[in-house]
Amino acid sequence: DTGVPVLGIVENMSGYACGTCDTIGPLFAGDAGSRLAAAFDVPLLARIPFAPKASGMSWLPGAVVDAVLRPTSSA
Repeated sequence: DTGVPVLGIVENMSGYACGTCDTIGPLFAGDAGSRLAAAFDVPLLARIPFAPKASGMSWLPGAVVDAVLRPTSSA
C-alpha cells in the first residue's frame, strides 16, 4: 500500500469506435470499469473506446485525442 489515493477509474478499450459509421459498440462483454469503480467506491471518470482511426497516429500532436473525441472530420 503506497498510501496514494485513487481519484477514479478510466476504462480503456471500453468499446469499439466504428471507422465507417462512428458508432461505439461493445468490444468486450460486461461493465468492468463500473464494477471496479463501485468496488473501490470511486467514480468512473471516463470510458475510452478503441478507435482504429487513432492507429498509427500517435506521433501527431493531438491526433489520437482528435480521432477519439471527434471521430468525423469536416475537412
